[in-house]
Amino acid sequence: MMKTITGIVLAVFLVASASTAQASEYYKVEPSKGIKAGVYKDGKLIVSAVNRKINNGEDQELILDVKKVKDTLFFTEYKDFRSDTQCGFSTPTYILKMKIGKNKVISFKDTININMSRIATDGKYLYFISANDMKKGDLIRLSSDGKQRKVIESDVEDFWYANSQMYYVKNRHAYSFHPNSLKKVSLDLGSRKLYPPNYCKLPSRTFNNYRISNNGIMYIVRKTKKDNYVFDFYSFKTKKITQHVIASSTTLYNKEKSNILSQLYDLNPVNSEFIEDGAIGKIELFSPGGRTLKTVLTLKETENIDFPYIIRFLRVDIVKREIVFVKGTKLVTKKF
Repeated sequence: MMKTITGIVLAVFLVASASTAQASEYYKVEPSKGIKAGVYKDGKLIVSAVNRKINNGEDQELILDVKKVKDTLFFTEYKDFRSDTQCGFSTPTYILKMKIGKNKVISFKDTININMSRIATDGKYLYFISANDMKKGDLIRLSSDGKQRKVIESDVEDFWYANSQMYYVKNRHAYSFHPNSLKKVSLDLGSRKLYPPNYCKLPSRTFNNYRISNNGIMYIVRKTKKDNYVFDFYSFKTKKITQHVIASSTTLYNKEKSNILSQLYDLNPVNSEFIEDGAIGKIELFSPGGRTLKTVLTLKETENIDFPYIIRFLRVDIVKREIVFVKGTKLVTKKF
């Protein structure tokens, strides 16, 4: 399967004429020839992933996310596939684990849905969604020792952490709160409802109508007469909305597919330039009119020989002009 629902955390990129620096943080590495899957830091294996049997031909991630909270390492690890009878397909689920000391690893009973897969930290607590079903769950705040647990909000459909604020989606609406107060504030994103990646409804172009980037929320407002798309962009930094028109003629655009945001990774609120999947094996920087301005990262640079149609990366920031990706067992930060 050339593209799977794990594409939210997988991607393709290319960077031109840029210096490369080694990043120092915890990150996940997927299995490949001569490489063990697990949590790594500075190229060294910290925790091995459980070698579970997965479907042949699918690039199913064994570890989804990693965060360190004080002296504790938290990560989410593959558990099984579960059927969604309403949507008619199966999705992988994960469990939350914590590593204390050199060798002790503890598993939690929580189920982490791949559509609500992020874990986040404010430096003091871990935050995640403990899924009740395939669509929603409880937003949890967990202490670094795993002993203090608080349900911040129930029936949450998505959440993320940006610019020292927590954000979440409930009933198709976005809210934010500061970790110190936990007082929720309703985000004014206009009248447009937010449909998370786990929302399935016909016609299919109604689901996953927004995208979270390092710098803000991108969501579709309408189509123009020329069949281009008008996006609203809510900036995490300024808390203001700007509007952008993006050409629908980029490489992977398909009028029959709804999820045109699935390959759009970041947008510059100043000049409407955006980063998206481009030519095969590349992620590229585009002008608002769809012209390729620069290659951000190539498949060759990441050396992913087992799944040559995927370039794995942790994050990309169009404002800082940098992308962080895994090459072998090393984490690399590249400027473009």
